[in-house]
Amino acid sequence: MLAQNGEFYGEPWVREDLEALPTDAEALLEYFDSQYVGGSASRDEDNFLRMTDVLRSGLVRAELRAGFYGALALIPGVTSTADVANLDGITGIAIGRTEPSGWAFAKRSSLTLALV
Repeated sequence: MLAQNGEFYGEPWVREDLEALPTDAEALLEYFDSQYVGGSASRDEDNFLRMTDVLRSGLVRAELRAGFYGALALIPGVTSTADVANLDGITGIAIGRTEPSGWAFAKRSSLTLALV
């Protein structure tokens, strides 16, 4: 799906101002943690889900994507699995939590390959 300026149905696909977010992993995690309002099983789950939602948008520039991956690594229960493949056979790295959800991204571009 494509939408002008990443806006679907007149609203931004990503609520966060991507240009204003810090690229430092710890600062990025602190930002998301400070936005917690409940609704998930835990703060960690909520941070993981909100951060991966932003990454799945495809709108995150490379330097900020690196910060997101570093921030995700700081969340307890986050795991990674190397050499996973999507249905097209493109391999990448899967990131998930102890819950059965996550996604895979390409090694070279760090763009989303598939939900796992």
